[in-house]
Amino acid sequence: MFDGFSLLRPMWLLGLIPLAGLVWWWWRESLTDTLWDGVVDKELQRYVIEPPQHKRHTSAIALFAGWCLCLLVLAGPVWEQRPVPLYSSVDSSVILFDLSNSMYAEDVKPNRLTRAVFKLKDVFEQSAGQQLGLVAFSERPYVISPLTDDFATIESFLPSMSPEVMPIQGSRVDLAIFQGIDLLKQSGVSAGHLLLVTDATISSRDVTAAKAARKAGHIVSVMGVGTAQGAPLRDTDGKFIKNSSGAVVVPKLDVSGLKKLSATGGGSYIDVKSDQLDLHQLALNAMNDGEKQTDIADQQGSYWIERGPYLVVLLAILSLALFRRGLAW
Repeated sequence: MFDGFSLLRPMWLLGLIPLAGLVWWWWRESLTDTLWDGVVDKELQRYVIEPPQHKRHTSAIALFAGWCLCLLVLAGPVWEQRPVPLYSSVDSSVILFDLSNSMYAEDVKPNRLTRAVFKLKDVFEQSAGQQLGLVAFSERPYVISPLTDDFATIESFLPSMSPEVMPIQGSRVDLAIFQGIDLLKQSGVSAGHLLLVTDATISSRDVTAAKAARKAGHIVSVMGVGTAQGAPLRDTDGKFIKNSSGAVVVPKLDVSGLKKLSATGGGSYIDVKSDQLDLHQLALNAMNDGEKQTDIADQQGSYWIERGPYLVVLLAILSLALFRRGLAW
């Protein structure tokens, strides 16, 4: 099937520019064989002039042809397209897990971090047939696991996940969302799900990141960890943490901000609870979103089939011909 000739990497054809210079130089050199016509009679030329090196000319032509063929291979010639579905039937989700110090608050027992870890185990139990990835973040996001259906491996990381393992403290939700988008893109997922597990106070840049995720075709859901009342934050020695003014730090859950973030991302907002309804709400939201995109899901895209590798065979044959005795030397 011929869908029109094109090149995937046409910039490689710039290699024809130095080739043109070599051809001109070779042509000028070949003229020296005919310049003697005005000096020596043709009958005497064979006695005083070295015969034209036809094998050298043949070798040069073969080298020029090989150069052109090599550039064509590198340019990626294509002339056929194959259809592919725009959306994959495999559900893919990336969990964005907040590991800021505020996750040690004890307004949910035993503390926010431990409750969130318990909840993630519930997520794994209800995610059969899906692919999950895990990103931990504070001031910077870090990929703990790429997308995989091996939940046992991801779950093995959970016991060691704590604010102490993060090199810099903070709570950059926006960077975590962008990291999740990149992770889905690297895995070839065009319609994925980002589950943000956090107690962060949401800023405008976080909402902007959620918009970017939605524009990229992904859903952003939020699992809020903590309560609106909050609880005093303690350090590892059990002492209350105080701010610069000497007041005890009481991190409170920004419920309204988290709900706005999930709404912007086209997903759901839930609180950390002990029942299983939370995860069903997330799944229901994802299914409803998929129903809205039914028409898009039925569409197909296409990709070009690169034919350059097949031309390597011709290049190899030409190379063998150059090393044939009597042709290249």
